[in-house]
Amino acid sequence: MTMVSQIAFYRRGAGLGENNLGSIVWQLNDIWQGVSWSSIEYSGRWKVLQYALTGIYSPVVAYPFWTPENETLQITAFSDRWEEVQGTATISVYDWSGTLYHRVEKPYTIPPLNNSVLFEASGLDRIFPDLRDPCDIWMLIMTESVVDGNRTVTSEQYFVPTSLATALLVDPEIQITYGQDLTFILSANGGVAAWTWMDHPSGTVGVFVDNVTEQPLNGFYLVPGQDRTLKFVIQTSLSKVKNPDPRDFVIRSLWNNTHI
Repeated sequence: MTMVSQIAFYRRGAGLGENNLGSIVWQLNDIWQGVSWSSIEYSGRWKVLQYALTGIYSPVVAYPFWTPENETLQITAFSDRWEEVQGTATISVYDWSGTLYHRVEKPYTIPPLNNSVLFEASGLDRIFPDLRDPCDIWMLIMTESVVDGNRTVTSEQYFVPTSLATALLVDPEIQITYGQDLTFILSANGGVAAWTWMDHPSGTVGVFVDNVTEQPLNGFYLVPGQDRTLKFVIQTSLSKVKNPDPRDFVIRSLWNNTHI
């Protein structure tokens, strides 16, 4: 997710010397079929990038900045609001089987158009005190903030200290339970499903949203015991198939790319 990391870098700059107050993404959509940099296909289908953009451009986000040369991790929360923002970050450390090793809640206050450092340490032994194998550990970073007076916004980001190519992934054994009105309950009955991704059938166009927050959601980590419910919001103006069969929807994760 190179573009997400780059956007996070620029957003953090609002509170640094460069005082960076914006970024522009190229490009949004395609005007014909083909391989391109777009985040939305010619048909209207959202790529993983478009979902990732909706997450990293949330009003308040906490993001892990990793410097591999000296093994330094800095987790910084940043806000694009004109007023002070308060919230809480929950940082959880898991292995790939889904075992929780450590969890901490960190309250924060972010000045207007600024950032706040939540955590900074160097050396994997300090970042992960219970570290056994760096290939068998990852971090979930979630935030909940109140903006615009009374609106709650959330964010969810991930940190893996090694390449996912060497991560000790466990078969997630993802199960889908079909609900009403194109809702899907996703469960990981095995290990953690890194970059879980749902796709809709050909001829149908729409967006997957979190059934709780109603925000676009796709391409996430599915943890055993923490089911996620997605709802597919169909765009009838772009869809030739307006009543798709829920069983024609497909679920995948990184496990499918590396082991199937």
